[in-house]
Amino acid sequence: MRAHDLHMVAAIDEQNRMVMITGGIDVNDITIVMRTELPSAGTWTIMKAETNLTDKTWYGWQVTLGSDITVPMAGNKPQLLTSRNFEHARYVPETNTVGFYGGEIRPGEPILKFYTIETRVPRIVMGHNRIIDEADAELMAEGQLLGVGLPKLEIAVPTKKIAIPDVYRISKVG
Repeated sequence: MRAHDLHMVAAIDEQNRMVMITGGIDVNDITIVMRTELPSAGTWTIMKAETNLTDKTWYGWQVTLGSDITVPMAGNKPQLLTSRNFEHARYVPETNTVGFYGGEIRPGEPILKFYTIETRVPRIVMGHNRIIDEADAELMAEGQLLGVGLPKLEIAVPTKKIAIPDVYRISKVG
């Protein structure tokens, strides 16, 4: 039996400026507004994985960034914006959204996303919408903001600090 709740946790590696978030999602018809406190403002790499606990396939994922968050650009492209599950990723500055599309996450499968953000405050606030209609995934790919009018559920993600150990070179003996 699965839980009818949103379960998410985060770990922050302050030295490497990484935020790792994992969880499970069993709802599609709400915007999940995730709030995570950070040790400081600035540039952070987000690694986020959720498992699809719904009975619908996800054809895309849209993240609406809070007003104090942007995606840093290298020329006209985001510094880091990718997903293991989707062929395409796009940042739309006009709506301050990140979209992943061109693939699917079936029930029971995980989604893994990587992106870099720049925060003006020591907090991440992002709205997440799962795209369960392939036509909506195409609209998102064109830059349209989805999830407008959906109820919102705000969650404060429990977070702990970690330190990823340095990797030491193993030398040959003898």
